[in-house]
Amino acid sequence: MVKGNSVKSMKKSSASAKVAGSPATTSTKQEKSSKKKGLEKLPQCSGCGILISDETRALMCDKCQVPAAWKCCACMNLLNEVYDALLGVNCSSLIHLCEDCENSAMKSNGPTVEMHNKLEAMIQDMGASLSCIAANDHQEDSKNLLEKILDKVDSIEQAVKAKADATAVLQLEKRLQSLEEKEIERDSLNRKVDEVVALLSDQRDELKEHITNDIVMDRIQNKLNEDEMEKEEQEKRRKSVIAFGLKESCSTDAEVRIAEDVEKVQEVLQELELHQEADISKVIRLGRRAETADGKPRPLKVAFESEDTKSDVLKKAKNLKNKKEGGLDKVFIYQDLTPKQREARKKLVAELKSRQSNGETGLIIVGSKIVKRRAV
Repeated sequence: MVKGNSVKSMKKSSASAKVAGSPATTSTKQEKSSKKKGLEKLPQCSGCGILISDETRALMCDKCQVPAAWKCCACMNLLNEVYDALLGVNCSSLIHLCEDCENSAMKSNGPTVEMHNKLEAMIQDMGASLSCIAANDHQEDSKNLLEKILDKVDSIEQAVKAKADATAVLQLEKRLQSLEEKEIERDSLNRKVDEVVALLSDQRDELKEHITNDIVMDRIQNKLNEDEMEKEEQEKRRKSVIAFGLKESCSTDAEVRIAEDVEKVQEVLQELELHQEADISKVIRLGRRAETADGKPRPLKVAFESEDTKSDVLKKAKNLKNKKEGGLDKVFIYQDLTPKQREARKKLVAELKSRQSNGETGLIIVGSKIVKRRAV
């Protein structure tokens, strides 16, 4: 414990100042001024404000040791006898802390346990020393005084333990509060996560609905485009037929080959008793030309000026099977179909053959349907 060092040094300065003064003839005003200056240098009790001199029973903080850390025995509720006895004990572990330093020490987690252990050791050391003094002292007053000191030490020990317990409880409360705050933060975070998941789920459903609608609209648009293209293709083929089996010209001149093809078509029309030779608007061979003369002739597309001529040709084309002269019985004439119509026609033919194999008779294909032939 720090006691009186600063005060003594201040008093020495005051005394030396007094010795260094003028002779006895110095004026009273100068003496009062010097005395006042000496008093101004003395520290004050931080509790009641009295000046701390060598005769004042007071203690300074062993940690900060600032003039403002002095405190008298009255403010510390410390008996004069106890104060005198404590100063007479040779105990290096006995320390005094001001309120600020004590609070600072108690707030830190690490030093609290260490300080508590030091206080315990100090109290045990004091108790052992005072017990030894009491055992060796036979005077009644000294024994009574020492008993009071021991009681005071015991109360100090209990206060220290209570302080340590209160500090531990405070630390535990802080930890519990921290855990509660973390739990609240976690619940808040979970709620935010749930909100985000719900929002994303809603957006996913909306996006899925939009995508579905877009897909449906795309399919509808594609279907409309396909139907429009199919309609255009059918319109292009509305006045034309495809002839299979017509002998192909061997000429290398394209114009000669076209002229020969027109002539062959006219011969077929004459055999069918049709006289629309002038209605032929265009003929064209389909596919790649055969490299050899005995190769299979390519199909011939024949376009007429009117749809009626095309219809008449298709109606009488079945009679070619009876025209063996000139090999016309090997010639077949069909309607010019689009790829989509050919695929549908192919399925109809397959269905027709299947039904005929199952014993059905009198079936024919009319348009896009299989119907029974009407009885004559």
